[in-house]
Amino acid sequence: MNSIDKTIGYYSKKYKLLSNIIKENSNWFNKCTEEQNLKAKEAIIKFYFEYKKCKPDKKYCARMEMGHFSYLIYLLPLRQALIEGLYQRACNEIYSLLYYDYFLQKRIIDNLLFLLVEYLELESE
Repeated sequence: MNSIDKTIGYYSKKYKLLSNIIKENSNWFNKCTEEQNLKAKEAIIKFYFEYKKCKPDKKYCARMEMGHFSYLIYLLPLRQALIEGLYQRACNEIYSLLYYDYFLQKRIIDNLLFLLVEYLELESE
């Protein structure tokens, strides 16, 4: 299976940019005030607009241990967190996806953006 070095170049640049947007709001336990939760929601919205600008990989790549659908282990809990309004937990799932998976693969970009549009009521182009 193909792999991409995420520690250099475009991947590294985008990882730093995107993870810095949501990192401080990332908390799986989501034990926070309503104000902190809304701040996490704003961070996700900011993340959405930056992520939307990313260029997808030209080379297909998937994690070795789970393959093509590896990103779903983050997307499904993310969806549940968004449904429940647990935005710090949602940030945590996005942060994990960025760290552990090839987040610039087109299949991941498309599905993550779709999920955020659907549950944050953002307008897609």
